[in-house]
Amino acid sequence: MSTRFFERSVLAAAIALAVASTLHAAAEPKNRVAVDFKRDPKVAIHREDAPPPSVPDMPGELRVPTPRADAPRVEASRAPVPPGGAPDVDGLAVKAADEVAIEAARVWGWRQYWRAGFGRGARAALNDDRLGGWDRAEGFRFGRFDPRARELGESIAADAAGPDAERAASDQVRAQFTDLTREPVNDPRSRAPRFAPDGPWASAPEVGDVLVVVPLAATPGLSRPAREAIERWDGAPAAFARDDRAASVYDGSWKDPIVAFGVWRDRQRSGSYWSRFASVDKERFRGTFCDRFEWSLEGLDLRPTYAGWNEGFEDGWRYGATVRAEWNYRQGYAEGFDLGVREVASAAYPYAFERAYAGGYAAAFDDWQRHPHPAIGAVRLTDESGDGVFEPGERVIVIPEIVNYGGAAGSADLRAAGGDLDGEAVTTVRLPARGRASLDREFVVTVDARTPSRTHTAVTLTLGDARSEAPLYVSRPLAIDGEPEIESDRLAGRVSLTVAVANTSRRDVAASARVEPQRGPGDPQVRDLGVLKGGRSTTATFTYDGFAPLDLIAGDARFQISVARGADPDDVTTIAIAAVATDLASRDLLDFMIGLAKKPHAPRGDVERARGLMLERMRADWEHACAADGNPYKRDLESGGTETALGELARSVDAERRSLTSRAVFDGLGDQISTLADDLPGAHPLLRKWMKKLAKRVG
Repeated sequence: MSTRFFERSVLAAAIALAVASTLHAAAEPKNRVAVDFKRDPKVAIHREDAPPPSVPDMPGELRVPTPRADAPRVEASRAPVPPGGAPDVDGLAVKAADEVAIEAARVWGWRQYWRAGFGRGARAALNDDRLGGWDRAEGFRFGRFDPRARELGESIAADAAGPDAERAASDQVRAQFTDLTREPVNDPRSRAPRFAPDGPWASAPEVGDVLVVVPLAATPGLSRPAREAIERWDGAPAAFARDDRAASVYDGSWKDPIVAFGVWRDRQRSGSYWSRFASVDKERFRGTFCDRFEWSLEGLDLRPTYAGWNEGFEDGWRYGATVRAEWNYRQGYAEGFDLGVREVASAAYPYAFERAYAGGYAAAFDDWQRHPHPAIGAVRLTDESGDGVFEPGERVIVIPEIVNYGGAAGSADLRAAGGDLDGEAVTTVRLPARGRASLDREFVVTVDARTPSRTHTAVTLTLGDARSEAPLYVSRPLAIDGEPEIESDRLAGRVSLTVAVANTSRRDVAASARVEPQRGPGDPQVRDLGVLKGGRSTTATFTYDGFAPLDLIAGDARFQISVARGADPDDVTTIAIAAVATDLASRDLLDFMIGLAKKPHAPRGDVERARGLMLERMRADWEHACAADGNPYKRDLESGGTETALGELARSVDAERRSLTSRAVFDGLGDQISTLADDLPGAHPLLRKWMKKLAKRVG
């Protein structure tokens, strides 16, 4: 092991981390200019440095412990070893340890304390906001007048002014020609708008670049020992700039007797007394050396060693001030560069705008003056029958407002198309110069006969570059107005439907309504509504009996409703009755099962279906209980309440138990509910436990 071991330090990492955390280096955005951050050669480098602070006391944990009272005191033998005599192992070890201890204190220890002080001083300077003010101002001044800032500003102004001017000129010409009440005048005068481009443009300073420009050896006023210490350090500060781990500058291994012994041993050459020692003598030498080194080091006057802390702090302060000055200069340079770009661009923009505006205005005015510029205004659609309803297969008359704002007459094809139209209609329109055009004949399109009623679509018109869309609603005169109303007595098997019918046309029509059960008993019913006046509505009610209660409770009943003027319906809809088996506010399922159990012979199919629906009701009841406060199953069991659907079921069965003749309706249902409880979602062990207890009351 060589003295190189003691030169391995992470001071570079500590300083780089301090720079990165203190100076907040920004990530490099895209499309920035890589500026040189050069200085003005005519201006001498000057910094209004704040006076360095007084050197802080060295941390106590870095000091060497005071001598111990029980330290071994082995004296070295000064007498020469007689020929053939045994070597004085202890004396030689003591002598070697004393020599190495002196070197460790004067060289190795001094460097470690210097490094620790250097790191503290550098961080103190980097965190001192008083430093670098002049450098920032100087960087701002020089960056603002960087020739590249002027070139970039002029380029930005030219790139922005061209499109802006052409757009402004085109808008100005268009505004004149689209006003048919006045004659356009070729007047290209304009005023450039305010232009303030957004930056930044200069590349953001990088911590690593600053540390390369200002290496540790660039610290002003370094002593010779300090320079020798710097030359032996491993790694450059920039290599640690992105290390996010805490770094410690001081390495206390310099006072470790084992490390010191390793350094001494590695220096011994072949032929030395060490090389002639036997293994047992080497081990004794090592033990004596380590004991003596520690005692000898503690007994030395270490004030010159500790002085490295003071000198290192002062050197570190100067280095940190130099780094901060360069960083502030670059920060100011980037800010000044961006301001210079913005100032040049703002100043150059009006001139570039005026030049581009003149050319753009002349080209636009010539185009509008020499060519037709048709436009489509309001578009009106009328149905061929005149009743105000656009029906599938009906012809639609398109009446567009067409204007030519251009100074020249001409002609163009007017086209009408749409996804729900039967083909495309085309006609040629003659365009007078700066005037309104009229069509020579009716312009007609046809709605596709396959278009469903209640379809929102559009007719798209194109005339040259002009385009317009007219909304088109395809329907029939008669329409079902809103949702039909359903009233039902589920236990009695009765359903009543009330249908509102509207005549959306302007003409009176003979109307009828028809209801056909899709699921359930009964034949279709038709109501003659008589002549329904245009724009009026009426209602019709249909009643059906004979439904199975469970069909209504389960929501299996469905009806098709249609309205017609003749054989073919104008509007059709399907409606289903709402299921109430899982509606916890409805008792229909529970009342049906109680009634079913009172019959001497309950149909087996009804029993199985009702029990299945009740289990679905219990699932809904579980979700409601999970969302409630506390344990509603427990409260229902202890008080005989009906807060839950299960509690309501248990209470109703208890109340009617003597009158129930068909035991198959409820026998074993409680066990099924208990089994269901194990499969219900959620981690609610107590809620599940009391649900099972309550289920036992059902049967």
